[in-house]
Amino acid sequence: MMTVRWVVLAAALAMLVAAVAPREAGAAVFCRNNKKGTVFVRDPACKSKETRLNLADFGAVGPPGAPGAPGVPGPPGPFPDVLPSGEQLTGVFALGGGASGSDLGITQISFAYPLASAPTVQVIGAGAPTPAGCTGDVNSPGAAAGNLCIFTGLVQNSGSLGTYEPVGGINGIASTFGIVLYVSSTSGGIFDYNGTWAVRAP
Repeated sequence: MMTVRWVVLAAALAMLVAAVAPREAGAAVFCRNNKKGTVFVRDPACKSKETRLNLADFGAVGPPGAPGAPGVPGPPGPFPDVLPSGEQLTGVFALGGGASGSDLGITQISFAYPLASAPTVQVIGAGAPTPAGCTGDVNSPGAAAGNLCIFTGLVQNSGSLGTYEPVGGINGIASTFGIVLYVSSTSGGIFDYNGTWAVRAP
């Protein structure tokens, strides 16, 4: 149990805290003489045969300290094996060339991260309404989870856009890694079929 002497000491320390508060935080310390029990304010440390007092033991609270230095950066996080669920990738594609007649142009959409499962493929023609499963338009492509939405942009001297899965060659579907796009020119000369796309992980 705290004695009367220590109660008086605590009150005295409280007054001393107020007296030295304007000083730089951490510069002054309170020291108790081990023999006589008297308390002194020292700067910057107690003398021999003195014990430094912890003012927190008497209920005193000092001013907040300055912010600490930034910590050391942690190691990089793990590289994802597949695109995390709900995350979206977007990009552009372009097919074209110079045709002497009915020539074929082929390109591909390759996902920067593979998906956990193959997406549903939707091709949106130029000016066509955006179907369910897709959002936005050719200027701002978007897709709902589990969909690959291919928006048509500039078309010149080209037929309809075709798609197929790159491993088995099955038309109209994609793989978890991407999809192949193809188009035929409708006559000789320059042909183009360009657009944007979005895919969202299931």
